Amino acid sequence: MRSKSFLLCMLLMLLSVSFLSTSVSSFAAVSDAVFDSVTGAVELSSDSAAKEWDRCLPGMTIPAGSYIRTLGNSSCVIHISDQVSYVLREDTEIFANALSEQSTSLWLSNGKLWVKTSQVPSEGTVKIECSQADAAIFATNYVLEDDGVSSLVKVIEGKVTYTSNVTGEAISVASGQMVTATASGMGAVVQYDVEAETDLWQLYLYGEAEPDRDTGMPLILLILAGGALLFLIIIILLIAIAVKSHKKKKRISQSSQQGFGKTKSKYCSRCGNPIPLESVFCSKCGNKIQ
Repeated sequence: MRSKSFLLCMLLMLLSVSFLSTSVSSFAAVSDAVFDSVTGAVELSSDSAAKEWDRCLPGMTIPAGSYIRTLGNSSCVIHISDQVSYVLREDTEIFANALSEQSTSLWLSNGKLWVKTSQVPSEGTVKIECSQADAAIFATNYVLEDDGVSSLVKVIEGKVTYTSNVTGEAISVASGQMVTATASGMGAVVQYDVEAETDLWQLYLYGEAEPDRDTGMPLILLILAGGALLFLIIIILLIAIAVKSHKKKKRISQSSQQGFGKTKSKYCSRCGNPIPLESVFCSKCGNKIQ
């Protein structure tokens, strides 16, 4: 009897451990996803139709099946084990069905999303749905944009297979290329300015230009700096000219005063009449000046 009870207890313990292991593994797919930084009003909900949205904070873990949205003038950065970065700009909403290193399944409802990873994902591990097309990801750096009418993908590094939800047409988009899908189907693949796009997103990821990246000084700052320097040089020259002119006038004035003083200092020895220096006789008494 005791033996049967012991075996029954052991069986229950094994079932409990198995259940807990299954529960932990089911949540492991999303336990690595956390909010790294939050700017402004960023909210999370388990039901986008509900009015209950929770305010997101840095360090908060993102559970499976979460809706995440950024309101006006807001943004957030989501990290997965320091391997993957998801950046949501203002007025963006996504549904994170799965968000982990092993598997990612997202739905971009609207807005702009930038994804940067440390390595190329394995085939079928990263899929992102948009309103007009679905993206199978083989890239390490890319941007997705959606406004409900058109869906856009920009590949910075790697390759993305973009499939139209309307026609089923699939297009391979490589580094430096972008394509837009609409209700009419897939548009043409075109080139775009990768450096400008990257610099724009770095502001959201780092709060400034990427470290050790030479972005150069904006032209307006160069013009302002040049104008300020020219103005300073002009002021210095004007001051120098004014000082020089003042010194010259002072020397002339002193010379004039000295000359006038000498003229007044010559007098007739007989009558005391003032006489110009060049005179030989006194104009008053006729005395010869020695």
